[in-house]
Amino acid sequence: MTAGVHGKPRVPAKLGKLLSTGVVYPIMQAGMPGVADVELAAAVSRSGGIGTLGLQDVSVWEQSLRRMKALACGKPVNANLLLPYTRRKHIDGLLREQIPLVTLFWGEASKLTREFHQHGIFVFQQVGSVDEADRALDAGVDAIIAQGIEAGGHIRGTQRLAELLPRIAEHASSTPVFAAGGVYSADDVRRVVALGASGVSTGTMWIPMKPPGYTEVMPPVVPI
Repeated sequence: MTAGVHGKPRVPAKLGKLLSTGVVYPIMQAGMPGVADVELAAAVSRSGGIGTLGLQDVSVWEQSLRRMKALACGKPVNANLLLPYTRRKHIDGLLREQIPLVTLFWGEASKLTREFHQHGIFVFQQVGSVDEADRALDAGVDAIIAQGIEAGGHIRGTQRLAELLPRIAEHASSTPVFAAGGVYSADDVRRVVALGASGVSTGTMWIPMKPPGYTEVMPPVVPI
């Protein structure tokens, strides 16, 4: 976002649907299994970002979703579905808890996208190539996350973000594209925005922001 009249932020039109959910900053804390826990996700969401719960075993998943929502104090929260490990019980729990945002990753998800849209859920899909982005766009996702090889964890991308992001942004047209991989600072955010990103998805940088008893967190990448 950039400064507008009287210093108020000017909201890009393509972010309108996302911001209507209650998100303030187009900054996503990635759903890292074992790191992206309930407390961190809720703290990010309370701070205006997109807090994301990493996929968990189905035995605790719904309980964790419910607790994340409660700790987020009415702010929108996100759930990460790593598709090869996603079971029907994960999906049903997410629907029962009325989670407003979901990230899909590593697989074809057109049927799941349609189902989530029927429940009013905003759908991100993380991709690692232009072809995969095109398939996600054809499926009707609300936003794309372009993952470069600089990313950590499960890496779908095979190109550097600087090469991949502009191509996906061109194909995405009015669909917002988030950048993932090697984004650690405000300068990094400005760099990816110049390449066509509407927001960012960040992972490792959140780990030092998890002191005991933390209540609100936001990394120094907000001024975009």
